[in-house]
Amino acid sequence: MSKITITKNCISKECPNKKLSNFEKRFELFIEKKVKKILDHPERYPEIQVIYGEDYEPGKF
Repeated sequence: MSKITITKNCISKECPNKKLSNFEKRFELFIEKKVKKILDHPERYPEIQVIYGEDYEPGKF
């Protein structure tokens, strides 16, 4: 049995007091695209389970 990867749909937001490096911005965009791809086609990624913040219980997984 494969290991379940838990991820969360997150969208980067511009914070006026937080400066991000170019690498951090590109990395956040990369992660957003991957998560969107997983959410759009969950049948292609059966080993990944998406859990939203309010549904997460640390001892459950």
